[in-house]
Amino acid sequence: MTAAQPASGDGDDGRPARWRVRLVVMLFIAGVAGLAASIIKWSSPFDPQAKFLEAVQLVETGQTQDAAKIAAKLETIPEFEPHGRLIWGGILLRQGQLQTALDEFGAIQPQGTLRLQTLLWTGECLYHLGQLADAAQCFTLLSRDDPENAAAHRWMAAVWFDLGAMDHALASLARLTQLVPEDCAAHRLSGHILYDFEKFKEAQDHYRRALQWCDDDVNRADAGAHLARCLIRLKSFTEALALCRTLPRTPDVMSAESECLWATGDIAAAKQMLNGLDLPPGEHREAALLQARIAVQERDPATAARVLEPLIDRDPFDVEALHALAGALQQLQRSAEATAMLERSEAARQLRTRMVELNQQAIERPGDVEVRRELAAVCLKLGKPQLAAVWQRAASGYSPAQNVPAQRMPSNQSERGDRERSPARSAD
Repeated sequence: MTAAQPASGDGDDGRPARWRVRLVVMLFIAGVAGLAASIIKWSSPFDPQAKFLEAVQLVETGQTQDAAKIAAKLETIPEFEPHGRLIWGGILLRQGQLQTALDEFGAIQPQGTLRLQTLLWTGECLYHLGQLADAAQCFTLLSRDDPENAAAHRWMAAVWFDLGAMDHALASLARLTQLVPEDCAAHRLSGHILYDFEKFKEAQDHYRRALQWCDDDVNRADAGAHLARCLIRLKSFTEALALCRTLPRTPDVMSAESECLWATGDIAAAKQMLNGLDLPPGEHREAALLQARIAVQERDPATAARVLEPLIDRDPFDVEALHALAGALQQLQRSAEATAMLERSEAARQLRTRMVELNQQAIERPGDVEVRRELAAVCLKLGKPQLAAVWQRAASGYSPAQNVPAQRMPSNQSERGDRERSPARSAD
């Protein structure tokens, strides 16, 4: 044996031959295992119904690429082609391509669970397109076919809210919270509706439930601040003060706490807290009004006027601010300006009274387009273009079947023709 030759039983690299054998065996086993896993993966049964339901959840949570993969496979199965098409429509809906999504939904002949999901997504499309009456028809059919469908009641509440039919919105929200007691948003919206109509005793119950279920600081602060305002209106200052001290320290919460301090006689603490807000002039209405009241109480009308003027610049029709400024100007012996401010206050009061009357009519007559158009006009006079736009949308949105072919309303009838494939299919 020479030094250049390996010892008996060794490989060319100097390692024992048995390790080479073991390595080959291990690689072979690993390859067989990988092949077996691939065979199992690709030979496992594809349950179309289960995959359809999975894809629906993927669409709802925004995972559209994964949903698209399932939709593509569903379309290769003849009896599940409509299911695939519905998923593509849902993807388009989530992408904001509302009209194209509506075309997809209109080409489907929905049955069973397919019908329910088609009604829901068609209603969503119509809602976002401003076609509220047609959206309401979808959600009404859905809640009739599936009374425990929480989404149907949630969307129906949104439709009624946008139409200004607040009694109907509250009824839908009540049904929703029966089905989903932990729905923080539903409790908050119920509270806000009742608060706006100064039904503080009823509103507080909803805000308490919202506080019970809201798990983030933003919503907790909003619900808590409104609950504190309800308690203040109900003269429960001590309870409101204790509540505020448990909430996130937002301007709304601190303003409410300041008012509680003022109402319970701790004026110095109230002023200190208001000064600590450090907000731009006129930025927070409730805080500014309280500052003005304290200034008037302390016989400092100049400070009251200084605080109120930016508030009126932001909202020239704020009846309470106008009236308070008139009082401050009168104390400053600026009688002509005070008289002019009182006249503005009265004109604004009349417009707001008319708005309240029309709001009540909108509640009682959810299909009355003219009431909503007048409300839009009054809101424009009050310098509220965004609110005017809401009422104008409600007026135009309640024209039944406006620019919507009948076949877009999902039904059990089979009268829809096929349509070309959507570009969304190439998105994957």
